[in-house]
Amino acid sequence: MYINTFKYTPKDVSCQLCTEYVKKLGCTALRCPWLAERIEAGVVGYREAVLETFPHERRLFQRLNLLIKHYPGSLWSNEQHERRMQYQCAVQGYRRRRDTNAYYAAMYLLTSNDDIYRRTANCFCKDGIEFGYAVLKNTSPHNYALFMAARDLCDKTEAVTMADLAEPEVIDPEALRLIVNATLIARYTKQAEDIRESIRVLKEKLTEVLENRSERNRWISQFTQFSTLETLDRRALIHMVQSIRVRGKKELDITFTHEDEYKKALQLLALAAQQKDYEQRKVG
Repeated sequence: MYINTFKYTPKDVSCQLCTEYVKKLGCTALRCPWLAERIEAGVVGYREAVLETFPHERRLFQRLNLLIKHYPGSLWSNEQHERRMQYQCAVQGYRRRRDTNAYYAAMYLLTSNDDIYRRTANCFCKDGIEFGYAVLKNTSPHNYALFMAARDLCDKTEAVTMADLAEPEVIDPEALRLIVNATLIARYTKQAEDIRESIRVLKEKLTEVLENRSERNRWISQFTQFSTLETLDRRALIHMVQSIRVRGKKELDITFTHEDEYKKALQLLALAAQQKDYEQRKVG
């Protein structure tokens, strides 16, 4: 048995060597016929790979540009994502008729985080992916979007096999379009969840401040004790002033005991006023 270890280099895939290259005009091909070899040689950037892979349709152009703009530098969400997919590939082995582009694309989505992977690990089998075995109860919208995109990939391209993809650079456009949609949906769904959680935490903190429930806000009660104070006495000075620095005959630097807490409370009150104004305008 002979194992081919040949690897393309940038010199091997120089555009000047291509039959579609004309000296005075440059490349005359509508799409690069040797994209896979150029990717292997490491001379193709992410933008070129995406734009060359997808069909040139106006409906896709805006989505592709958005995907390119927010490309984080790696197709893996983290190192664990890559390990999970490599492990699943090793466990399932190779089956010629099963291992389509859609199959690997769905596996890529279903291994993107630990939660969705645990919920769908039993779905992988020798025949493909049995989505009916997934456990989706109480899953997050983020993971549900990943699951539905993976299922759509396999449903719409299940008839495509590796034998149908004779040319290495031929990639199913429908599968790739669904990957783009799933990537964008998952990314922005996760951002929406994070924003909602941040709003919830801010509202809780705001309520604690307004109702003076937090232990950190007990300083407010000290302020209210002296709300009717007309003359400064020793007791008020001890409770309200942290330090006094004499800068000159007529200049003093006074640091109040709860100055930072007071500023934060003002910021939260301003935020509450903005939120109330927004809700009133939305109702109106």
